[in-house]
Amino acid sequence: DKKDFNTIYVHEAAMCLRRSFYDRTDPIETEQTQFNKVLGGLFRKMKSHATIGKYDMKEGLALKGQVDMIKEDVVLIFRSIAKFPENPIPVDMLYVNACMWMFNQIEGVIVYITPDGKEESFVTNRNQKMFEEVVRRTKVFHGLLKRNSIDPKAKPPIIEPSLDCLDCQYYERCYI
Repeated sequence: DKKDFNTIYVHEAAMCLRRSFYDRTDPIETEQTQFNKVLGGLFRKMKSHATIGKYDMKEGLALKGQVDMIKEDVVLIFRSIAKFPENPIPVDMLYVNACMWMFNQIEGVIVYITPDGKEESFVTNRNQKMFEEVVRRTKVFHGLLKRNSIDPKAKPPIIEPSLDCLDCQYYERCYI
């Protein structure tokens, strides 16, 4: 529910806040690749494994996230990707770390899968500083959404330049 400012999702807090803000307030739809659609649908249908977690914060604010699987006390998330990264993608690190805190697990695995079916994974341990950053970003994002509900002409969040900007549907709003 885009109007529920008291529920923030981990992916919104972990990625560019400006992109999350526009997704909630003035979205532009994007086309997913066929591979992303199939892979995403497959994991959503694995109801016995996909689990939604919630971290309650003060004043009714809640942070929610979904893991694709929890096996033997390990949080797993699967991501489709065109080319394997040398290191885990920072957004994915923040995401899996926040989910480890939500589900009280100490280890997480990010599994990257290419369209040709190859996979590579990164293992990480729970990190309090990273979780505190997600909590901070959640509070900032919540404040921005509340402010925008009062004044729709309020400024959007600051630009967070990254390589993700090149593929962002809001590129023109930020840079042109």
